[in-house]
Amino acid sequence: MRNHGLISFIIHPDYIRERSRQDLYESLLEYLTRLCARQNVVHMLPREVSQWWRQRDKMQIVRKGSRWTIKGEGSERARLAYAMLRRRHVVFEIEQPTLVPAERNIVATVYTLDPLKRSALE
Repeated sequence: MRNHGLISFIIHPDYIRERSRQDLYESLLEYLTRLCARQNVVHMLPREVSQWWRQRDKMQIVRKGSRWTIKGEGSERARLAYAMLRRRHVVFEIEQPTLVPAERNIVATVYTLDPLKRSALE
């Protein structure tokens, strides 16, 4: 989570037929629900992840006056980010949802989603 990672769970119903495994699965979902609320983690269904990446693929970074912005469907959920070298380490600075000064050199771009308040039990 610290490095903007992704956790994906695929659980087939055949693997949770026994009551003990169902209880374990429910515990996992409860834990993920608490994690989402406490750590500002986004929970999405696979179809929502697919929709996001399809939208992201069509977005563009454009200059708007003296600033940079992201244009396209879903851009209100996207952010510009800059890669910088600090003490021999690459670090990312993720912009807030406002226009970015155009005089900044875009070294790299990263899009991320706004935190959504969702239940892991959806």
